[in-house]
Amino acid sequence: MVAKNCTACGGELRPSEPGEGVGRESFTCNKCHGVSVSGETTRRLLSALGFDTQHFVQTLEKAKRSSTRPLACPRCAQPCVAIDAKGVELDVCKECGGTWFDGGELFRVTGGKLGMRDEGAGPKVGSAIGTKAAIAPGTSEEVIGVFEMWWDCGYCGTKALLGVTNRHCPNCGAAQDAERRYFPPPGKETAANVQFDGADKSCPNCQTPNGAKASCCRQCGAPLDEAARVRLQADQDRRKAMPVPASAQKKLGMLPKLMMGFGAALLMLIVVCVSWKKEVTVTVNGHHWSRKIDIEVMGPKSESAWCDSMPSDAYSVSRHREQRSSRQIPDGQECHTKNVDRGNGTFERREVCETKYRSEPIYDDKCSYTVDRWQYARSVDAAGDLAQAPRWPSLPSMRMGSCRGCEREGPHHESYVVETDWRGLADGKSYPMKVRVMTSGADCGSLHP
Repeated sequence: MVAKNCTACGGELRPSEPGEGVGRESFTCNKCHGVSVSGETTRRLLSALGFDTQHFVQTLEKAKRSSTRPLACPRCAQPCVAIDAKGVELDVCKECGGTWFDGGELFRVTGGKLGMRDEGAGPKVGSAIGTKAAIAPGTSEEVIGVFEMWWDCGYCGTKALLGVTNRHCPNCGAAQDAERRYFPPPGKETAANVQFDGADKSCPNCQTPNGAKASCCRQCGAPLDEAARVRLQADQDRRKAMPVPASAQKKLGMLPKLMMGFGAALLMLIVVCVSWKKEVTVTVNGHHWSRKIDIEVMGPKSESAWCDSMPSDAYSVSRHREQRSSRQIPDGQECHTKNVDRGNGTFERREVCETKYRSEPIYDDKCSYTVDRWQYARSVDAAGDLAQAPRWPSLPSMRMGSCRGCEREGPHHESYVVETDWRGLADGKSYPMKVRVMTSGADCGSLHP
């Protein structure tokens, strides 16, 4: 049972709005804008911010034996204890585990993702930690944490500097290079409790990364009116990729270009070789031509088809069941995490869940049948050389019509040994002609008497 009035200031408590993204069981004070969240939401929030929840539980157990603060939990009226979680002071109820955030504190702790900015400011509308948003059918993404990127100093070689905490190298003072940011290895992450105002802007004069709201470069003082956003690191799929520094990413990025260049050169070489021709001397030894006419007969033919598309003149039909297709049935989910660069020295860790599918067969009636169709039966031929003019063979007497056993004239076929100006080429004489070097195929178009 939640109290009607805020135990911190006495203002009226109301259910938190959906845009504040703190869950259905959360309440906000209309006067001081403090927020009370349930114990379950507290654990989920701490996990999303990268806090050690096991350590948090141990700290809470220890705090139960310590002195308490005057603040009473709005949920169960039991006293709250002050717990320091990585520099963030949380008022946590000893009994139910619910947490009280003073006005604007939840907004600052979550980097602007949850709660209200300050007194008088409206709710922060956007995707909240623990809220899933559909990315594609069967796929969802959930932000489960925000952490600092790493970067390596290009001047003194210091490695694994934090993207937000170390805007300059602590050893040599060099400004951070956004191009050298990369994702930290698993287990080495540092939670980023910073408000997200947008991706950094790269100074056009010295290339130093500056906050999205900055108007002048913090390194050289140049105006940032036309500064472009820093280049974001590619998303890191935790199933496939391990942390790769930006310098190594550049080298890897050259590989596809080299492969494409090699492939294009190889393709060009093949085209040149295939089309490369040389001139040789050929001798005409004779001329030959042939012509053929197919004879078709109407007769029974065995076929099969799905029964709903069987021809109307089919007969001797038999049916059987057969798999026609399949349907995809949802069968659980496969989840993994990926890191997404936010461009301000931090990155989001998202849990990506994709629906798994199993294939279920769909059966239908398959029909085997006989149908009368025109089919090749035989052919009549004619052939000769230069002494005879090409002609089509004479057709024998046929039983014409469309009855079973009736015949008809089918396709015509003809071929010649020499096709271009073939009558002008005398037997036994030699003529120049080009042939392909790689395949030895003749270019008949290059043969001239």
